[in-house]
Amino acid sequence: MIRLLIFVSVLFGMVSSAFAQTSFTRSNTSGTSNIVDDGCFASFATKNIVVSDAGNIGNLDVGIVADHDYRGALQVQLISPSGTNRTIINGVGGPAQDLNVRLRDGETAIAGTTHPPLTSYADVANLRGPSNPLSAYNGEIIAGTWQLRICDSDGFGDVGSLREFYLHFTTAGPQADLSLAMTPSTAIRSPGQQTEFNIILSNDGPEDVSGVTVDASLPTGLSYVSDNGGGTYDSASGLWTIPGTIAAGTLRTLRVVTSAQASGSGDYTVEIASASLGDPDSTPNNGAAGEDDIVTANISLVAPPAAPPSPLSCNAPTQVNWTQQSWPAGSLSEDFIVNGLDVGIDFAGDTGFLVNNPAFGGQTPLLSGLLTGGQAAATSLLYVVNFDNSSRQLDFEMTFGVPGEGVGAVQFGMFDVDENPDLSANANFIDRVEIKAFLGATPVPIVITTSAANTLDNPERVIGIAESDSPTSDGNIWVTIDQPIDRLTMIYDNDPAVNADPGQQGVSLYTLDICELMPDLELSKTVDNDAPASGSNIVYTLSLTNDGSLEATNVQVTDLLPAGLSFVSAAPSQGSYDEVTGLWDVGTVSTTSPPSLAITAQVTAASGTITNFAEVTSADGEDMDSTPNDGAGDDAASQDINVAPAAPELLSVKSVEVYDPNNEGLYAVPGNDVIYSISVTNSGNIAIDAGSIFLVDNFPADIVFYNGDIDDAGPESDAVIMETVGTPGLTLNFAADVGFSDGATAPTSLAGCSYNPAVNSYDPAVRYICFAPQGAFQATDPDSTVIFKFRARIPSN
Repeated sequence: MIRLLIFVSVLFGMVSSAFAQTSFTRSNTSGTSNIVDDGCFASFATKNIVVSDAGNIGNLDVGIVADHDYRGALQVQLISPSGTNRTIINGVGGPAQDLNVRLRDGETAIAGTTHPPLTSYADVANLRGPSNPLSAYNGEIIAGTWQLRICDSDGFGDVGSLREFYLHFTTAGPQADLSLAMTPSTAIRSPGQQTEFNIILSNDGPEDVSGVTVDASLPTGLSYVSDNGGGTYDSASGLWTIPGTIAAGTLRTLRVVTSAQASGSGDYTVEIASASLGDPDSTPNNGAAGEDDIVTANISLVAPPAAPPSPLSCNAPTQVNWTQQSWPAGSLSEDFIVNGLDVGIDFAGDTGFLVNNPAFGGQTPLLSGLLTGGQAAATSLLYVVNFDNSSRQLDFEMTFGVPGEGVGAVQFGMFDVDENPDLSANANFIDRVEIKAFLGATPVPIVITTSAANTLDNPERVIGIAESDSPTSDGNIWVTIDQPIDRLTMIYDNDPAVNADPGQQGVSLYTLDICELMPDLELSKTVDNDAPASGSNIVYTLSLTNDGSLEATNVQVTDLLPAGLSFVSAAPSQGSYDEVTGLWDVGTVSTTSPPSLAITAQVTAASGTITNFAEVTSADGEDMDSTPNDGAGDDAASQDINVAPAAPELLSVKSVEVYDPNNEGLYAVPGNDVIYSISVTNSGNIAIDAGSIFLVDNFPADIVFYNGDIDDAGPESDAVIMETVGTPGLTLNFAADVGFSDGATAPTSLAGCSYNPAVNSYDPAVRYICFAPQGAFQATDPDSTVIFKFRARIPSN
């Protein structure tokens, strides 16, 4: 196979320049963080510094201000944005108190002497050496979140707080910004398929750089084939060594050709391993996936299919098996009748190039066991050609059933669709098969499943990409058309990337599986409430679809409601439903208009799970993938409900409005009256026991109850009234069922509401109003409500 590689030069327009070192300080001096006694390492006092400056660390000092009773119990850690965690103070300083120190490599260790006062940071006035070198952070990226954390390591009651945290940076010297890119970034490969990776190293400056190596070691799922690029590539270690200097604004490229393995990881990760200069935004050989000096290509390894990816959807396909048929050697046209189904096969085009060779059995096309597709023994329709150039083609057509009607689905395999790369022997053919399906003049989509030695270059055309042996499955393809088809065409030829005399090449047609035209009934069932309350109504909805290629006739579905449900009504979109037998007589089900049935039922069970099962119990002819009345398959459906036990549930809401009987536009201001409303709703699914409701309302402070006619000679006459919404079944007698209390605590029964407010007057002594309506509070649908109302005044003083 010839690959044409086109490379585009990129002009970066960069000029190498000196990169000056800089020094700067970043700090966090706001707030304090408590140091807990004996907290190591479960509890830390912490402070963060978020640094946005670019560059890498050339040198780092750390400043700390903290108060503490016993310096020798302190453990101090510094965590960098790159994740480096070092203990920089480790229990030094004995019984001395507090820390006010700047840590710097090479200075004298912290001792038990008194530190400067904590009122201001000592900075260089108190330089001390860390317990572990700060040089561990050199070369890391400066930008990001830095964290300092302190803990107390003994349990003698020593406490304190972290007050201030300082970072003193000096950037690294000259730098070069190196980055990597790789193509392809994703691919799917079967064993033996090759992948050519282009690895591109860029130097975005500002400095020229040398001593660059790249770790491009292959994963376990890819094996080395060849490479071509600048520098040297060691296929054993995977190290790409780039000689000399890489100028700012230039790039280097390595091309590595690999072959996929049957197992292992295919993800290929490449990272810069070394360079003579630092990098402002990455660190060589640290494995950090977010940096630009590392790149990964996601290669998925898949096993070659040795059989169709999935069978056709019909239960028992009609099979054209070549061991049961005949094909006279060299014949270009044959018709077969299999189970009453007509199948025709015709060859056309450059048929003069079909090979007659005793090694193949004579004049092709012919029946042969030469190609087995990896199976123990297989007979297929073999045809071999010897084209004199790559523009020759052999046309192949299959017809199925009655034109315009055809069959329901077709699936078949072909053996040995592959490539022979033997250029020296003028035999470098590349099999190419283009397949199209039709119903009448309308194209029908196909699915081609490839194997290791071939691939798709468009959804209808497969080409060979590797050599396969005749007895293996590497060169297999499988073709699936899972909808009606009456004609299929194939063009067999060479990919243009071959020489003038590509040599002998051949493929063979294996067993055909055919689904006849038939219905495919599928039943689904839903319910509008799968957790209903006992006594409520639910609606089951059945939908019957026909996903087949032929309408279904005389269809019947049985859905008899189980115990715990009582029939209310049914609404079929077609046909009729008998609630006694549960039979839905559907009639004809087309492939375009699914009928439905809605069954309304009342839940009579008190609780528990109820399963409602339905199934197609009768239909003419065969179904593609199910059998009526067998209790299984996609023509059956069930739906569970979980009946909620009966339970009361009261909902109470209180509101207030200005008393304005003459619609004068009054406001809630001192001197005016208001009407309070307390609504109570039974939102449960069971009645509340008679005489069991007792409601107490705490009267608002500074509001005065009015013990008179609530609407001033209107339709009411009592000071407290009850209105109803729906049919709650409750009554309220003002004289017997309403009480008042002037006490400091809420009464627990109507007997405790014994205060008698002054009649026809505003009584400020009323602190509680008690309501004890009579009767059972009914559970209704929709929910019923009672509303208690009383009047009060907003005092003027």
